[in-house]
Amino acid sequence: YTFGIIIPNMFGAAFLYQLSMGILLPIMLRRYNLKLFAADPATSELLSRLSGELSFFVYFISFYATYITLVNFAMGTSQSAGIGITLVLFFWLPIITMFALNQTSLSSLVRRAKWKTLNEIQAKVEKLQGAENLEAKETMDAINRLLDYHERVNKTRISALDFRAYLNFINSLLLPLIAFILGNLDKVLSLF
Repeated sequence: YTFGIIIPNMFGAAFLYQLSMGILLPIMLRRYNLKLFAADPATSELLSRLSGELSFFVYFISFYATYITLVNFAMGTSQSAGIGITLVLFFWLPIITMFALNQTSLSSLVRRAKWKTLNEIQAKVEKLQGAENLEAKETMDAINRLLDYHERVNKTRISALDFRAYLNFINSLLLPLIAFILGNLDKVLSLF
């Protein structure tokens, strides 16, 4: 009996700690000015690593949700489908919130790096335009190259979201649902 109380409480404390760190980390990351790849900040290695680390928190919550759902079904406390569905939805909210918070934080990092690059290019173009020899071919070629570069950087995506990020998100949402289905396997099989 004591073992059955201590282990879930340890998991609960770890869950609350990870949840608080998972919320605080993306919020604090928004304030940093990280050195990302200037031409396309969304494809930086640093951003990819940060995305992976932030995804760990989302998966931690989904594994914890799966564990709690399976324990509740094993103990018989969630025999009604309504309680099981409520349990799954209760855990989907933190997963969805964490994913959205992570992606908006990463997007703000990308947006900041992108605007920094665009502002530097604009300053160089303005400096060349301020020169008195706008008629010179070299000056116009330099301006055109800078404008092409500006356009290329401007067209890059401002989000770290890609197919892999969406797939990770869907996988993290499926874990509590699979636990619910396994817990109610007899009811699900009776539907077929």
